[in-house]
Amino acid sequence: VNTNKESVSVTLKASALSGITSRIILHPIDTVKTRMQCQKVSSQNIQNSDVSKYYKNTFDASKTMLKYEGFRGFYRGLSPSLLLTTPAIGLYLTTYDKVAEHMQTEKKFIGHFIAGFAAEAVSCI
Repeated sequence: VNTNKESVSVTLKASALSGITSRIILHPIDTVKTRMQCQKVSSQNIQNSDVSKYYKNTFDASKTMLKYEGFRGFYRGLSPSLLLTTPAIGLYLTTYDKVAEHMQTEKKFIGHFIAGFAAEAVSCI
C-alpha cells in the first residue's frame, strides 16, 4: 500500500474543501471591502477634506447592500471566485505540506521557507 499517494489525495481534497469553506464564509467581507475600494470619487472632491462617497464606512456599506440587494448581494461573484481560488488553495496547501515533510531538517526555518516558496510558485502557475 502506497500511503504517500493516499496522503497526497487526502491533503489535496482537505485543502480544496478548506478553500471552499473559507471563501464561502469570508466572501461577504471581501465583497464589502471591494465595494468600498471601488467607490467613485471625483478629482475635485479628493482635494477637499469633506469627500462625498456612496458608503460612509464598513457598517454603512453592509447596511446599504442588505437594504437594496438583500443577502444575495454579499455573495455576488462567488462562483468565479470559487473556480479560481479552490484549485490554487488546494495546490498551495498540498505543496507546502509535502515539501515541508521532505525538508525535515535541523534548521526548521529554512525548511518552512523553501516549502512556502515552492507552494506559492505552484499555486500561482
